[in-house]
Amino acid sequence: MAIQSSYLILLSRQGKVRLAKWFTTLSPKEKAKIIKDVSQLVLARRTRMCNFLEYRGKGDLFNF
Repeated sequence: MAIQSSYLILLSRQGKVRLAKWFTTLSPKEKAKIIKDVSQLVLARRTRMCNFLEYRGKGDLFNF
């Protein structure tokens, strides 16, 4: 069974969004909350950790 992503977000190590692709319709408020939460998760990770992570089982994130 394939899992479909709801969004794809690329963040820099400084927390700047480089790309945000949304595959489902979300309100701007929901998008802002997801980006804020994801930025906090990414910035808290060690540099040697895997660059891919899953947030609430709905999206794929890549931090560089």
